[in-house]
Parts: sequence; C-alpha cells; structure tokens
Amino acid sequence: MSQPIHVFWNGDASRASALQQFRQTLDRQRDVTVHDAGDLGTEVHSVLRSHADSDVRLVAAGGDGTVSAVAAAIVEQQAARATLAVLPLGTGNDLARSLGMPLDLEEAFEVCRSGDTAAIDAIEATSAEGQRLVFNMATAGNTGRFVDSIDEDFKKQWGVFSYVRAGVMALADLTPYELQVEVDGRPLPRCEAINVFIANGRSSGGGVQVAPQASLSDGLLDYVIVLNGSIGRLTSLAADYVMDRLLENDLIVHGQARSITLKGSPPLKFSTDGESVSTPLSRFSVRPRALSAVVGPLVTATPIGAPVSEVAEEFPLMAWS
Repeated sequence: MSQPIHVFWNGDASRASALQQFRQTLDRQRDVTVHDAGDLGTEVHSVLRSHADSDVRLVAAGGDGTVSAVAAAIVEQQAARATLAVLPLGTGNDLARSLGMPLDLEEAFEVCRSGDTAAIDAIEATSAEGQRLVFNMATAGNTGRFVDSIDEDFKKQWGVFSYVRAGVMALADLTPYELQVEVDGRPLPRCEAINVFIANGRSSGGGVQVAPQASLSDGLLDYVIVLNGSIGRLTSLAADYVMDRLLENDLIVHGQARSITLKGSPPLKFSTDGESVSTPLSRFSVRPRALSAVVGPLVTATPIGAPVSEVAEEFPLMAWS
C-alpha cells in the first residue's frame, strides 16, 4: 500500500489560471489530500499528529517560503516517519533545485509520489527573539538589489553577461557593513562587506549559484562573504561568476563550518529561504540529518541514520540547477 500524500497548496496568484488544471488533477487522486495553505503551521501539525505512527509524504506546493514552513514543522514535531517533498510553484524554487526536483509540475509530482528519499541538514539561525530553521540559504546585505535586477527579459538581452551588467548597475547604491565574524569559535579578521550568504543549498534568487561548494547533506554550512571594493574590482567579481570562478576572486571570503557568528554595523537585515527577518540574526549552526526529503533522480539517496562522514562521502552534491 502506498504512503498517503498530503499536499499543502500555496500557488502563485499570478499563475492561478495555469495552475488550476493541475490542482484539479491532484484533487482527483485517491491517495492525495490537498490542503489550501491558510494557517500552514496548524494544518501541517494536524496532519503530522494524525500520522504519528505511520509513514506519510508532505508535499510543499509553493515557493521557498512554503517549503521552509512545511520542513520546519516536520523537524519541530520530530516526525521521524514524515518525508518532505517539493512541488515547485514559486518564482525562485531554490530548495527544489537543490533537491534535484524537476521544475515541470507533472514530472515533479511523479518524483514527489515515488522518488527516493535522503537525509538533509538544516541550519539553526538565532536572533534576540529566538531561533528559526533555514533549509536553503540565509542572505544579507545588498543581495536583493543584485538579484532583483536580473529578470528573464534581462537575461535574454544580455545572455551570460547579464550578471556582469546587473553587477555594474547595482554598484551605484551599495551599503557597506563592518563585520565581526567567528567560524567554529575562531575569529576572522574584521572586514567591510556588501553581501553575506549562509548556505545549505547552492543557489539563491532562482538558480543564482552563490555557494557552489555547498551540500544539503554534509553536516556543514557554507559561508560566502563578498567584500567591499572599487567599481572595477566588483565588476570583475561579476565576470568571475559568469566564468565559474567566483570563489577564486580576492573579494570573496568563503569556507565551511559547523557554526558561525557575526555582527554587522549597521545591523545586517537577513532573509531566510526568501522570507525577510525583522530581527538581526547573530548565530548560525548546522543541524545534521534534520529530516527526510524526496530527491530527484540525479541525486544519490542517503539513509537518514547514516553517519555524517558517510553522508558527505556518498551524497556530495545535493544541488542541481
């Protein structure tokens, strides 16, 4: 007997007509229950309680924020028999990309239904107000100004050089931040930065790979700090991104860690999995093998109980775009 499937639907209103037919197809599936997002946390916790002693797949049908909310509920309720699956209905769909999910809805749902599962990490982010879980990436600084300037029309006009062009356009109004950073308790030299990425997955902003060495399954978080520099040096940074040598640029500070603390002046405003955070985040730590997730056919599945060293060895990528 197949596992019951609960779909938490939060379709993009701008695509409502295109999504309606697919939604009707889901409604006709006997083993599928579709929930309108509404009070997402309450809905997910209710389903998890009703399946406390049985296997169940929870499909987050929406953007990165919806996926993160469903995943967080699974972790918070310690629902060991629940598996996260992702149906990419958002604009960025970065966690779906990291999980190797097809972006075509019919193909993605077939993977949600019958795909392999794997253990993935989460990042625990701490602020003065408490903690939150991050499953793809936390970003801060001037990231929005850069990513928001790269839409599909812009990409068509400028091709692979769209990132160079967008970088030049964004340079006119950047805010520098004085940073104090500790990595696994070890202080780094103080620096002036324009962007900070704390990554579990590789991409942000709809497939922009800012942490190309990141893995969802290695028991580590990746940090990428973009230092401030002259217009010429920052333009070269965008060019290096196009040439797949971003981390080689001398304006990039990057590495892997189990925890990182940072303090910015002015205070850094973070977004986590695409959602803005009102209170500055000061500490990030990895929670290895936090939950089970469905992965696409190009991603090697790893048991949720496997040692971290085995996960890192057997499951090195966990990011496709």
